Amino acid sequence: SNELNGSNNIITNFDGTETIDPREIPKSYVVKSGDTLSKISEKFYGTANRWNDIFQANRDILTSARFLREGQKLLIP
Repeated sequence: SNELNGSNNIITNFDGTETIDPREIPKSYVVKSGDTLSKISEKFYGTANRWNDIFQANRDILTSARFLREGQKLLIP
């Protein structure tokens, strides 16, 4: 059974191997043609209102919240 051992986010799988809790792994997303931060926010969070969270997490590669380039890899916080 997948049980969380304490609070260190390690899951012991049924075969004895350990993996990081997938809920703790930061996600990434590759920008497709026509994407906006609002659309990406909607996809991951179910609301367009968290676009700024994504923008802030990617300030190193995004010069503007309005300009996404196809193929850019964004971190989804």
